[in-house]
Amino acid sequence: MASSEKIALIKGAEEHGSRPAITSSEGTHTYSQLLKRSRQIGLTLLDGKDDLKEERVAFLTPRGFDYAALQWGIWRAGTDHWLQECNSFLAPATNVPIGV
Repeated sequence: MASSEKIALIKGAEEHGSRPAITSSEGTHTYSQLLKRSRQIGLTLLDGKDDLKEERVAFLTPRGFDYAALQWGIWRAGTDHWLQECNSFLAPATNVPIGV
C-alpha cells in the first residue's frame, strides 16, 4: 500500500493530524482518525496483495465518517495507474475546504 501515499489528498491530510476532518451526527473525527481507519480498510481490501489490479469495489453506507473512511481506503488500495489519475484530479482541490 506504500504507493497509495502518492495521493495528494492523503498527503494533505497527514499535515492536519489533530484537526477536525468530519463532523456529523456521529461526532467529530480528526484527520488522524480518518487516515488510520482508511489505512485499515485499504489493507483489508488488499489482503496481502500489492494493489487491487483494477478490481471493482462497491459499498453502501450512510454519509459520515464510515463513508469517507471507506472511500479513502479504496483510494489507498488502488493501482498506481489509478493513483496517478486521482492525483491529477484531486491535487488542485487539496487547499479547498470541504464541508460534510
